[in-house]
Amino acid sequence: MQRGASRWVVYPILIGVICLLLSQIHGTIGSVQIQVKRSVEGIKLRSIGQSMLSDEATHPGALTSGDLPDVYAVAARLARDGEMTDPSVWFSKIDQNYPAPREMPQSILDPVPAAGGVAPINPIFQGMTPAVAVALFPAGTNFDRLPGTTPLAWTRGLQPDGNWSKSLGTYGDWGGHIVFLNGSIQSLQGSISGKLTSYGNGKPTSNIQEALPPGTRISEFKPGK
Repeated sequence: MQRGASRWVVYPILIGVICLLLSQIHGTIGSVQIQVKRSVEGIKLRSIGQSMLSDEATHPGALTSGDLPDVYAVAARLARDGEMTDPSVWFSKIDQNYPAPREMPQSILDPVPAAGGVAPINPIFQGMTPAVAVALFPAGTNFDRLPGTTPLAWTRGLQPDGNWSKSLGTYGDWGGHIVFLNGSIQSLQGSISGKLTSYGNGKPTSNIQEALPPGTRISEFKPGK
């Protein structure tokens, strides 16, 4: 009788331990999967930076003409030049605040060309929320004269204090990626903590605006704008 009673005590304990271990394993696997997806999206961001550099090299002034009002216009510019036609590159499957839709539009550009043969931005694409922010350089900017530490594009939600916004950031306040003019990419968790380089004096900074040449605007999705 005592032996049978002990089994009723031991079995629930064993089951509880097994459940705890399984939950920890599941949590670990889930964390690894998210890390892998973030790494893949870092590669996607780097491809955006490379496409920007390639487009500017092929068509000097195309990205610094002052005719690109926002991140959507940059995406359309790269698509028209054939550098970056895949719309999914601009979105994140693990966006914590604005998840990418399951179905992507077939193109960044509207399939029906406007007058003059220039394809406008696909309105479906323009109604979505990119996971990426871009630097909009002022007209006349010469990429060849910019330091290699100049940011080109980065994960949405980066604030002036060097932290990512929990309510707007692609990964919440976890962190993000930044691709630079020299082709390198940094993946940062939490605060930037002075890992950017100020334009002009070369000093460390956490403010991405300070790492850009004067007159540069930053474009990313913001609610209500």
